[in-house]
Amino acid sequence: MIRNFLDTTCHNIWIESYFHTERTFCYELYHQLKINLTNYQNELNLNNIIISGEITKNAQDGGSWTSPDIVLHNDNNHDNEDITNQFLVIEVKKYGRSNISIKKDLRKIHDYMTTLNYQYGVILLCDKNSQEENNFINKIDRVLTEPDENGETFNERFNIVLQNNDKRLFFILVTSGHNNVILLEFSPNNNNDA
Repeated sequence: MIRNFLDTTCHNIWIESYFHTERTFCYELYHQLKINLTNYQNELNLNNIIISGEITKNAQDGGSWTSPDIVLHNDNNHDNEDITNQFLVIEVKKYGRSNISIKKDLRKIHDYMTTLNYQYGVILLCDKNSQEENNFINKIDRVLTEPDENGETFNERFNIVLQNNDKRLFFILVTSGHNNVILLEFSPNNNNDA
């Protein structure tokens, strides 16, 4: 059901109109999420869930404050004390951004999923050029398997987070092509499912 929610939301974005910056794309994404939140309220058990843009929360044990692009979270959680019913954290990037930039956002999503108990994480890449669809899987694979400064990979980090949990991580590419949405789900041991 979460795949349908994400797919429907992304298919409703007319990328030519909202592609000027990541921020303008996020505004339209926020709008589409709000519409679909109502449509999927019962199926996904989204009572008391609200959408917030660039909300700042302490998502690391070390006390670092981060602001993801969009979160869907429990309306009753204003002070990080109640970490139940945290739903979805989304980071948006233009497709051509560096792997380093995407890794920074993956780290943020990892922290939200582990420290604040968010159930779903999404990296959403947007690009007007539908030709990028062919390179999308390779780009995600490189981001997941290149070691960071500590020699760890995101593949290893998310394998730990997602094993024996109801948590899920998605990578989405939105383009202006005919089939304008590609949705991949990361699964433990790097078995990505298109």
